Amino acid sequence: MSDFLQEDDFFKKIDKYLNKEMDAEEIKAFEEQLMVDKTLYEAFKLESDMRKMYEDEEWKIGNRSVLKTEKATQLKSFYSSGEATKLRNTISAVISEEKKRNKRRLFLKSIAVAASIAFAVSVSYTLFYNNPNYNDLYNTYFESEAGSLPSFVNRGSDVEDLLTKGQFLFEEKNYKEAIKIFGVYQETSEEKANVLSYIYNGLSYLELKDFAKAEDQFLLLEKSNTLQSKKSQWLLALVYLKEGKEKQLIQTLKRITKTPTNYNYTKARYLLEKLEK
Repeated sequence: MSDFLQEDDFFKKIDKYLNKEMDAEEIKAFEEQLMVDKTLYEAFKLESDMRKMYEDEEWKIGNRSVLKTEKATQLKSFYSSGEATKLRNTISAVISEEKKRNKRRLFLKSIAVAASIAFAVSVSYTLFYNNPNYNDLYNTYFESEAGSLPSFVNRGSDVEDLLTKGQFLFEEKNYKEAIKIFGVYQETSEEKANVLSYIYNGLSYLELKDFAKAEDQFLLLEKSNTLQSKKSQWLLALVYLKEGKEKQLIQTLKRITKTPTNYNYTKARYLLEKLEK
């Protein structure tokens, strides 16, 4: 841990710098520390970002003791995610309401509570979603699935040509265009759609982080009751892994590991063991 972080006036120094209350010597010392102290720099960036988000005094006077050490980085990641929008709105609503009531002491307490709630949620979210080990696993599993997909090439009809074009776009990682092609194909084919299009399309949505549509494609695959449909639970697990939905991921992995003959049973068991440690 940084020696700088061990000081009781940790946030006061950051505030003093951002408020332009340091003299030239203090500024030089602080900026030199920023260049060599990664943890301090990340906390400084968090403070700067939060000031941009709340452009008045509320954030400055709030209780930020919960933001020390590496948790500051976790919270910064959370606030940059879409999941934080509702929390930010809630905090803003609390601030607005307490201003109207003009109860300064209760106002300060409310800010501290709101920040603590945000932090508690953020830790549970970022500890899982931003874990580099899980990101690496997702990338490995995705490449494995993408690389083993059957080909549409040389099937000999206009419809299959459409699928071939979609496949080429997918292989080039042009997922937006691949989605357009597979979408047209599925609309024209309706119930007779080649179930592989659900996999290609679902994986394309997944890479673009359109999780709801990726899940829809894999649920269509599951309902097809074909040989390929056996992959649906594992593909849904990949959605939850990338999306950071730990609860749904664990539930899905448990369904897969109930039967050793299920698709990717070994991978599912390995991932489940890592999550339940």
